[in-house]
Amino acid sequence: MTSLLRMLQLLLLSVFLLETLAAAEDWPKYRHDLQNTGASGESTITTSNVTSLSLKWEFKAAASITGEPAVATVNGTHIVFFGDWSGNFYALNAVTGQKIWSFQIDKISGCTQIAQYSCKTIASSASVVNGIVYFGAHNAFVYALNAANGALVWKNQVANANQNYAVWTSPAVYNGLVYVGLANAGDDAPCNVGQVMALNASTGARVWSFQTIDQSSCSTGICTGGGVWASPALDTTTKILYVGTGNPGVSCRPGTANATRYPDSILALNMSSGTLLNYYQAIANDTGDRDFGSSPVLWQSHYDDYCKGTHYTRSWVAEANKNSYIYVLQTTASGISSNKSSVAFGSDGFVPSMALNHVATTTQCNAQGQQIVQTRGVMYAASGQGSVGGHMYNPTQQSWSLPTIADTWAVSVSYPTPIFSAPSRITGVIFVGSHDHTFYAYDASTGAQLWSYTAAAPVDGSAAISNGRVYVGATDYYLRCFSINGQ
Repeated sequence: MTSLLRMLQLLLLSVFLLETLAAAEDWPKYRHDLQNTGASGESTITTSNVTSLSLKWEFKAAASITGEPAVATVNGTHIVFFGDWSGNFYALNAVTGQKIWSFQIDKISGCTQIAQYSCKTIASSASVVNGIVYFGAHNAFVYALNAANGALVWKNQVANANQNYAVWTSPAVYNGLVYVGLANAGDDAPCNVGQVMALNASTGARVWSFQTIDQSSCSTGICTGGGVWASPALDTTTKILYVGTGNPGVSCRPGTANATRYPDSILALNMSSGTLLNYYQAIANDTGDRDFGSSPVLWQSHYDDYCKGTHYTRSWVAEANKNSYIYVLQTTASGISSNKSSVAFGSDGFVPSMALNHVATTTQCNAQGQQIVQTRGVMYAASGQGSVGGHMYNPTQQSWSLPTIADTWAVSVSYPTPIFSAPSRITGVIFVGSHDHTFYAYDASTGAQLWSYTAAAPVDGSAAISNGRVYVGATDYYLRCFSINGQ
């Protein structure tokens, strides 16, 4: 009996370990995946145990950390990757916090940029694919490093940092191409023309680029603006890239006339060629710096009638703007369709990207208990401008077939400080940092605060969730790792 009991215990332990391993996953890029959902598929942290979350380890970098960490398994080791504002890029053991390697980006002679930004800043989050880690920096380089040892694979200076160009965007890597955007370090002298580009993932060579200002739509013939500092989302089925653009030149310093194409827009580009398929301009003739800093998020909604055997699917892209509106557009194999909606939430504007979830409603359609199931998109958005304070919103799609959204709940997070951290989701929990120095966990269903941790400075970074651990950076120079009971 003892042997039998022991065998049963081992069997149950094996099943538990297999389920745990099956649930564990990496967070290999900004917003977790190519659709920018900001959501982990794990179930290791829930509303029931999040109050037991404790600091597992912390690592002090050389400067502020505002990028979202990436977590990937490299040669069997879980590694967390991130950069700081002094130009250091780090790889740490994700379990222990011990440094594995670090890399210093190129210094640009004579390079100065505006205000708090510098040519050494790394605000871009990394993307880890096939053992290579890709990221951009304010020196206008895109880097590819060996993820195991930090050795340089290639680098490409995609623009001149001395002219205020910078790479804010976090790369999206797919099918041998690295997609990034180009913008200004800020809206001060000089303001440039934004770009979206694709680089060869193996060599760094530029494959295509698309300028986000069409000079033929410029009244004076020379216009600037349209910077791309949001990160692209990729629809790998239709092979279409979606990305938001920045404000036009009139609000730059020095200013230029406003082009009508393509500032303050959501673009749909062919992923292979960079050809513009179509676009949606959210704001015409913007004079108030109301651009897209939030990255787009993609999802599908469904209508499944199991009585009639009919099934329908619609695809969507949504993006939040600094004008406080969230735009929801239906997408097709041709790009953006005419089925679109926009809704204002509060008055403080959106800079952070959103996180995504789905909600299903069911109705019985016959006496045998068969159902009609409708699946809709749910978003989590954090406000990040002005002095009215940070808020969290829960915009929810009202119908599987329509772009209309309405707020399910809204909470005031911090007053008067804003939120620049993008919400991240796992099961029923939303994590978000705030400029008020606090890292929060909220109930995704109700908006109730469940847990918090106070840092020594603003928590402007977004969280990565992987293998039951939560990683987030702050401007007090620390990257922190939290886990249930610190285990």
